[in-house]
Amino acid sequence: MVSYVPKKGKAVVLLSFMHDDKAVDHNSRKRKPKVSQYYNRTKIGVDLMDQMVHTCKQQTRRWPMGLWHNLIDVAMLNAYTLFNAQHPGNLGGQNTHGGASSRSLAKSL
Repeated sequence: MVSYVPKKGKAVVLLSFMHDDKAVDHNSRKRKPKVSQYYNRTKIGVDLMDQMVHTCKQQTRRWPMGLWHNLIDVAMLNAYTLFNAQHPGNLGGQNTHGGASSRSLAKSL
């Protein structure tokens, strides 16, 4: 666990099972911890996934339902990615991210 203060009055606490030290990059101007730099370099995958899935997202007060919707979204994106890897020319160049099939799957659930 690493804690640092990037601005006055704002504390950031980072928990990582991958990094076991509090190493700081002294070469950079902001002197951020290495854990923070690693997160910033690798978070692009989550941002891309959030852009590609949009079917089951809805507001709910119950966290199990939110988790369920996220699992369905990730499973649909994985199925779509695997299908396109196996059948590259099947959609005729359309970039739909599985729009019609994901709607029909969401309705059937």
